[in-house]
Order: sequence, then C-alpha cells, then structure tokens
Amino acid sequence: MKLPPWFDPRQIYQLQGTIRREGQTQMFLGDLQYDEGQFWFVQEWQTVNGTRIPAVRWNLDAQLLEPPVAPNAEWYYPKTLEMSQES
Repeated sequence: MKLPPWFDPRQIYQLQGTIRREGQTQMFLGDLQYDEGQFWFVQEWQTVNGTRIPAVRWNLDAQLLEPPVAPNAEWYYPKTLEMSQES
C-alpha cells in the first residue's frame, strides 16, 4: 500500500469495516493507529498514569487497507475481523 502524502503516523484516523462476534457480523467505525511499523484497529482504550493507551487492538494487513483521498475521511478495511484475530 502506498501511503497518502498527508499521512502522519502519530495521528489516530477513523477506520470503517466489519467485525464478526458470536456468529454475527456488524459494521464498525473506530480508531486506526499506526505503531511499531504496523496498522492497528483500536477496539478499546484505557488510561494508565494519565496516558491513553490501546487496551484491545487488532493487527491489520496493510495490503488490504484502503486509505481515503482526504485526511478527514474514513479509511476502509474490506476483510471482516474475527474475534479469534484479536491481539
């Protein structure tokens, strides 16, 4: 995937996709994070010593991730996330 020129790895972007839980598939809109050379969907955040950190995040395949044309639009992940993929 070629990153857009406006991409800032320190920013949190919005991600749209689908997630399957307990046999049901639903759409989500959540946080997309780039950290440790990897893209992540952050499902839950927690605050530790005044710092907000990811509590539950999912490793995403960068080759499937579709960036938007503008920085304020949602990114899209076409593959349904399965609860067993949670990391």
